[in-house]
Amino acid sequence: MAPFSDPLSRPAAPQDTYNARGNRGLSPFDIAQRAVLTAQYDLPHRAGRGWLAPITRDWRASAMITLQTGFPFTPELAVNSLNNGGFQLPNRTGNGALPAGQRSYLDWFNSSLGAANSAFQVPALYHYGDSGFDILRGPGLANLDAALSRSFRLRDSLHLETRLAATNLLNRANFALPNRYLGVESSGVISHTVTPARQLQLSVRVAW
Repeated sequence: MAPFSDPLSRPAAPQDTYNARGNRGLSPFDIAQRAVLTAQYDLPHRAGRGWLAPITRDWRASAMITLQTGFPFTPELAVNSLNNGGFQLPNRTGNGALPAGQRSYLDWFNSSLGAANSAFQVPALYHYGDSGFDILRGPGLANLDAALSRSFRLRDSLHLETRLAATNLLNRANFALPNRYLGVESSGVISHTVTPARQLQLSVRVAW
């Protein structure tokens, strides 16, 4: 794993154990919006006529579409000046989220520190940062899985089914959370995906 590429969206412990209210935030598993759509179509048994009938009958097509917003994450300073062996949050002076047209896997959020237009600043020495937990969101997800199958009747109680399934049919890159550590060269960079590239699987099943 590359340095400062912690897959967790937030630190595991509170920043200040004496300030419980300051440790509140969204759940790391929070999904604001999610939709799952499924569809299945069985070609009519009598579809097609003449020589087409044996070819066009007993087909089944199915699809599942998943759409969801991204998971939240917590910008955290790569260098801790609290001298407590833990971590340190920055001071938040702006929103931190970039407009949709400016976001990319190389620069997902405003991760600069100390500049005039920075959304985050380094706190004074030995001071806790006032930024919150899980305040920004990573990329959303859009995925299409599909399958096409056909059943053959060999005997009254013996059937053969062939099935071609496609995972991530559109071969879309669904990005993971960005590097949330501030103050390093890879801040805001997304280095991996959460879904694999398109995969095809052909299977044969015998039922009796």
